[in-house]
Amino acid sequence: MTETQPSEHIPVPVPDEDHVDLTDFLAHLQELLVENADIREFLQDLVDMTAGRLSRNGNTIACGVTVIRQKSL
Repeated sequence: MTETQPSEHIPVPVPDEDHVDLTDFLAHLQELLVENADIREFLQDLVDMTAGRLSRNGNTIACGVTVIRQKSL
């Protein structure tokens, strides 16, 4: 019989008040993709939704999107 070394304990993060569950966020993102035919509306809805999800009492988050497009030749 051989002796085995104890395996290293890897800590598992414990959810706390700052833990963000993205399930609803991703479902809503999918709805935005399907419902918005206009890219500007989609991007505005995306930043509004993201800022709202990340903001907490006393800590308002602002979000933005920068779109860089190649010039046509």
